[in-house]
Amino acid sequence: MKKYTWIYKAVLLLTVLCLMFTTLGGCSEKAGSTTKESPDKGQATQTGGSANTITSKPITLSYWAVFSGLAKETIPDLSKNEVYMELEKRTNVKLNFIHPAQGQEAEQFNLMIASGDIPDIIEQAERYKGGIDKAISDGIYIKLNDFVDKHAPNFKKVINSNENLKKQVYSDNGNLLGFGMITSDLPGSSTEQPSVENPYAGPFLRNDWLKELNMKVPTTIDEWYAVLKAFKDVKKAEVPFLWDKSGIQDRTGAFLSAYGIGPAFFIKDGQIKYGPIEPGFKQYLELLNKWYKEGLIDKDFPTRDAKSAEALYMSGKVGATLNDSTALCLKTRAVGIDFVGAPYPKINANTDIHWRYLNNICRDYYGVVTSKNKYPVESVKWFDYHYSAEGFKLFNFGVEGKSYTKINDKGRPEYVDYIAKNNYQDFDRFNMVFRLHNGPYLKSDGRSNPRRWMEDLESYRITWDKQPSDYVMPPVTLTEKEGKEYATIMSDIDSYKAEMVIKFIIGQEPLSKFDEFADKIKKMNIQKSIELQKTALDRYNKRVPK
Repeated sequence: MKKYTWIYKAVLLLTVLCLMFTTLGGCSEKAGSTTKESPDKGQATQTGGSANTITSKPITLSYWAVFSGLAKETIPDLSKNEVYMELEKRTNVKLNFIHPAQGQEAEQFNLMIASGDIPDIIEQAERYKGGIDKAISDGIYIKLNDFVDKHAPNFKKVINSNENLKKQVYSDNGNLLGFGMITSDLPGSSTEQPSVENPYAGPFLRNDWLKELNMKVPTTIDEWYAVLKAFKDVKKAEVPFLWDKSGIQDRTGAFLSAYGIGPAFFIKDGQIKYGPIEPGFKQYLELLNKWYKEGLIDKDFPTRDAKSAEALYMSGKVGATLNDSTALCLKTRAVGIDFVGAPYPKINANTDIHWRYLNNICRDYYGVVTSKNKYPVESVKWFDYHYSAEGFKLFNFGVEGKSYTKINDKGRPEYVDYIAKNNYQDFDRFNMVFRLHNGPYLKSDGRSNPRRWMEDLESYRITWDKQPSDYVMPPVTLTEKEGKEYATIMSDIDSYKAEMVIKFIIGQEPLSKFDEFADKIKKMNIQKSIELQKTALDRYNKRVPK
């Protein structure tokens, strides 16, 4: 036995050393998960990661987010959303969701901030009075720049892939605004989509009626007039045109843009202008006043709510409408009514529009880490997973095997029957159940939304996208001081404008008083608001994010 004693001692020593190294390694990893600047071990999120890649021990974060719409009919809150349930398994991060009451989101957000009872993470952080820069300076949100540089390689790659996107996600002060909903695709992927999503809002009209009347989709104001007259006189439409209750649909600006203006502030020849005081706005009001008198526009449009509007077009009583979604076409097809998208109308074939609905690459929904958060590094890594290859699939398509069976050669999921049934008419209902429709992640609507795969529906969006948008303002931001002054001025102007637009259209005020209307808005200091917008635009154009 003495002969082998030295061997026994050597094996014992080696065993002890191995145990020591294993223990030290495990302790080091565990301690690193709770420090504010713990090193990013291996950056596992770049390849999607698995359980324990964000943190070696389970952590819980409180998360404030708006939750409303059709999904509430299926699940009580986002803790039952399949994406977040799967995400907890993959990352070891559990979320305790805080949802404001529907319709009281702004009030409850402000009360939450005022109370000091701040959650670990806030979604839609842009709600903060004075903006995200102000929230950072007030010590409510942490500045994310350094955290993202060190711990969010996927997110950093995405925002560095597009210069316009970089301008949108950094503030005038150089602060990263947060983890936003970026409507792009995985940079460099084989199925990468254009970085700007085609617009989803525009004019629609009855295609089946056009065919019966042997008329083409109108492209000019005069062609629209002829079509609406035929809808009223020949098809006996109860509502030839279901008009927006405000008299101006700010989202699309359709018809108004035919007169060389935008619905509010717009850029022309390097100068910022306010549409409602421009001569083109009077021409627009004259058009609507004429159509209203002739019964071509819904006589009850100022008081029409969304529910009664849907009842009208679903019952076949509407000839045309301005709509925010191609979902209208699918809804009405189910009852044998065929709507078709039309281009924004021009004055005539020799003119063009310059303002139409334009999507920003980043659609806000900024997720931020608050100063109350004890796990800022882990929170940033958790957000970064949303922009990884695996996170991209999870947030856009849901859980493989549950919501879809595979991804085809076009990069699209093959959804299971309960989602794909009825020609995807229930897709909106499941949008916030098996996947995420809105929120801080890398969103590819073109790959995830089955409506986008229908060539006839997508052709409308492509038509709208091909029209010029050089008058559209970029997403500028005002400082807190500017914002207060701007809000004071525009609150009165917006109220007065809204009242007078309706009166002009329905004839309660003669259009001979338009100059008085424009002069009064000028006296209400619209020029100062224009100057504030110009100052903000100058800052935006000078943004050079690091």
